[in-house]
Amino acid sequence: MTASPARRRAPPGTGGVARAGGQRGFTLIEAIAAFVLLATFLGVLMSALSTSMRQTVRAEQESMASQWAQSKLDLVGIGEKLEEGETRDRFNDDFRWEMRVEEYVPEREEPVDPESIGLRLYRVDLDVFWGRPPRERSTRFTTLRAYAPDQAVLFDTPPGEPGGEGSAAPGERAG
Repeated sequence: MTASPARRRAPPGTGGVARAGGQRGFTLIEAIAAFVLLATFLGVLMSALSTSMRQTVRAEQESMASQWAQSKLDLVGIGEKLEEGETRDRFNDDFRWEMRVEEYVPEREEPVDPESIGLRLYRVDLDVFWGRPPRERSTRFTTLRAYAPDQAVLFDTPPGEPGGEGSAAPGERAG
């Protein structure tokens, strides 16, 4: 029996089928296996890229929260009066904050009279929130501020007196 002219056996180990005219190709099973491997590889790659993108966005949001917190904490007791209590507000549409200020008394064997040194210590806890529930995220920043009671005078100056509202800047007339 002779082989038909349209189809001949390929040499062993070549992985293809010999066709008339010396052409070689892949079998259907080999093509399907190649597509399955390609799809699996692309699925793993897309999953890794998706995770990477989520982590990048999360890092960017935490960086923004840190920058907002730093700017807020820089003003506490300097750009605005330091008072015990809780306050809250928004930085923008995406980030909001809550701040708690309380007098801090260090634990010592010998108590220190704050009036004798002219300073009081305050603990400032600032929580920054972003995102929408139930995926809202937050981070907390805590610092201590030394605050002199006479520093409060800078914020309580009556209008018309030096440093108060409506007072003129040096070299200008109030008017």
